[in-house]
Amino acid sequence: MIKIKVPTELNDLTLGQYQKYIAIENPTEVDLIKCFMGYDEATINKIDAKSVKLIAGEIANVLKKDAKELEMKCTIGDTKLGMIPDLDSITYGENKDLVQLLDGWENMHLAMAVLYRPIKHEILGRYTIDPYESLAGAEAMKQMPLGTVFSAMVFFWSLTKELLRVTPKYLEKQMGTDLAVQTNSAASGTVIKSLLHLLTETLQKLEKLLN
Repeated sequence: MIKIKVPTELNDLTLGQYQKYIAIENPTEVDLIKCFMGYDEATINKIDAKSVKLIAGEIANVLKKDAKELEMKCTIGDTKLGMIPDLDSITYGENKDLVQLLDGWENMHLAMAVLYRPIKHEILGRYTIDPYESLAGAEAMKQMPLGTVFSAMVFFWSLTKELLRVTPKYLEKQMGTDLAVQTNSAASGTVIKSLLHLLTETLQKLEKLLN
């Protein structure tokens, strides 16, 4: 008799499992169980048909759950990871790679490796993380809890949407001009257009991934 433990929360699932599932065109109930339970077809064939349908339904319901509040920390194996603690101080390299890697689910473990890194020191809830140097250890991020991934994506979607709303007004105030009018500096105008284009592109990418 097969003992089955069905996941009940998003964090019972991993990013790697979701990447496998979402890569399948028109996935079936069997695909759902294969990806998230780790069973092969021979094992699934030994489970009664009613239970297969029930298990698949339970997993599907978990995937429909909304991500919780942003999860700044998570654990993979024995390693405790923390999200970049101060996003106002995100480096150019981190931001550039993160935006590029948010282009599809197949690269999401790489994007999460930019965003979440091993915690070096932690005192009273405050922490520092390893510096961003390379994506050499990104494969391990496929074991990242799916709920943590979703919460980070929803957070960035909300943040980008808000930035798109306030950035034009902020820049108008700083430059003392209306962005609808030709700016005094061609270089400044180019920077503004580039920034707004980047924010719009990022928002569109996140919306596509979350839908």
